[in-house]
Amino acid sequence: FSNLEVYANSSDGISLNNGNDIVTLRDSVIRENGSDGASLRGSDNQVFDSLFIDNGTYGLNVNGLRSHLHDNEAWGNNSWGIVASVSGASTSADWIVIEGNRAFDNAYGISGTTNVLVRNNESWGQSQGIGVDSGAIAENNVVWGNTAGIDMYSNGIARNNIAFGNSTGITGYNSLIEGNRVYGNTVGITDEGYGHVYNNLVYDNTSVGIQVTYSHTLGEDGVINNTVHQVGGTGIEVSSSNVILRNNILWQDGGTAITVGNSYQGGFNSDYNLFHLSGGAQLAWWEDRTFADRTDWYYETGFDAHSLSGDPQFVDIDGGDGINGWNNA
Repeated sequence: FSNLEVYANSSDGISLNNGNDIVTLRDSVIRENGSDGASLRGSDNQVFDSLFIDNGTYGLNVNGLRSHLHDNEAWGNNSWGIVASVSGASTSADWIVIEGNRAFDNAYGISGTTNVLVRNNESWGQSQGIGVDSGAIAENNVVWGNTAGIDMYSNGIARNNIAFGNSTGITGYNSLIEGNRVYGNTVGITDEGYGHVYNNLVYDNTSVGIQVTYSHTLGEDGVINNTVHQVGGTGIEVSSSNVILRNNILWQDGGTAITVGNSYQGGFNSDYNLFHLSGGAQLAWWEDRTFADRTDWYYETGFDAHSLSGDPQFVDIDGGDGINGWNNA
């Protein structure tokens, strides 16, 4: 199917059930249909260079193994702009791939469930920019201006994405959040429980850099190898038991580098971090009191025995434009 304009149908604009395999939809406009713009349930389908606009539910809905959705735009749809879900893949070559698309001003942007890879997309201006769960992966995407930039309901992976200007940059339950650049959000990263937050660059978020909530497994889940530069507010906020903080760089300029709620001290451990405190920042909040520096913190709590205090010596922290992070002006 190519060069179609499909519009104003009472249900789906295009609907192809299981068994309709190896379908190509390209260079088309699918708009103002009562349900999905296009719903393709067969395997090995390709959809590219098409527009999905103002449909009643999903713009594009795909459910077949080895399907490839690329270089489309979706906007104004009443649910997800682009959504894909499939299981039963024998290898990653059988996954659905969603890449190079732009989703904006839908209720939600791009969704992948189970054997779905969501990569190299842009998504903005929605309740959720990208949602992945049940083993699906979001990588190398750019998300901004959403309530949640990337949201993982359970067992998702967010890797090497850029998230800025959202209410929360990246959030997930029982998920891996790794290697992302997260800045200019209200909250940078929220681990909603049993998560792993590794190797992220988190800066210029207005309230909290990394927030750890709900519950975690003793000795397994943690915030490890991240770089956090936080001006005011809190660098890492812990409201969960059994949380490990290790090998992080924490530059706190005003505010507090680490806060741990009174009900969540069990199983907490922090060590091998580098702290740089400026602008009157406190190192930690614990048992209803602040700790000004690592010496007080270590001798009174035993935490961060092997950690260091010092300037991390970042090179040109505000970049060539002289702006640290994101400016919406």
